[in-house]
Amino acid sequence: CEEFFINDVLLMCHKCLIYNRFNVLTGDFNCDPESSTYKSIIEYGLSDSCDISKTAEKGATFHGYGKTSSVIDFIFVQSERTEVDFYRACTETFFYEDGSVAYPSDHNPVIIDAKISG
Repeated sequence: CEEFFINDVLLMCHKCLIYNRFNVLTGDFNCDPESSTYKSIIEYGLSDSCDISKTAEKGATFHGYGKTSSVIDFIFVQSERTEVDFYRACTETFFYEDGSVAYPSDHNPVIIDAKISG
């Protein structure tokens, strides 16, 4: 299954790059940084914005409604065209009036502040 996903991701990267329209690739990749999928994206020439950011507030991007904690959502960029000033996995907890935890999603948002050139 992962082999097909790797091929899909790399085909998307290739299509974007040949049309010179690619700067940022984001999403829930359902894989961690040790996976073949993640490593294939990096080997293709993209950079994890968290790794190249001047300032990074790291945290879990997937929590499964409080049942787990992992990083599976990424913002990949072309580092030669993108300067990432700030990366943040937004891990704040929200509460209902009764004190129970409110989960708007099973994922935490990931944001970057970046300058894209050319």
